[in-house]
Amino acid sequence: MLIVLTGCATTQDPTDINKLQIKVAQLERKLEERDQQINEMRYEIKDLSVQVDDGGSYKLPAIVDEPNYSDSKSSSDSSSDERIIRVNASALDVQKALKNAGYYEGAIDGKVGKKTKSAISNFQKDHGLKADGIIGRKTWSELKNYL
Repeated sequence: MLIVLTGCATTQDPTDINKLQIKVAQLERKLEERDQQINEMRYEIKDLSVQVDDGGSYKLPAIVDEPNYSDSKSSSDSSSDERIIRVNASALDVQKALKNAGYYEGAIDGKVGKKTKSAISNFQKDHGLKADGIIGRKTWSELKNYL
């Protein structure tokens, strides 16, 4: 008896697999962009909530709490850092990118102090962004290229 084994009839063409991998990568990038937009919107809602609360009696519900990005935020981040960095980026990454871009001269310690705030504003001015000293979606989009 002779048994001949042949390949599986359901094997896929490598080009089909490559196309699927490319599509998955594109979808993952879009998802990451959407997550950053959502995170920025949460900060905007918090800011509006504070403004409304300061000027009147209405306060937005507490469901706008910031999500926990434990893998990208260090435990040394303070609430001050969170008001300045409004995207899914750590203070360390921001400082590294600012240093690589030539705007930050201090120690990369993950603490957003006067030097970091000044570097952010200067970076924004030089890149045609609103120089508000806040790392939002547009600023981070420019700055992350220096990581």
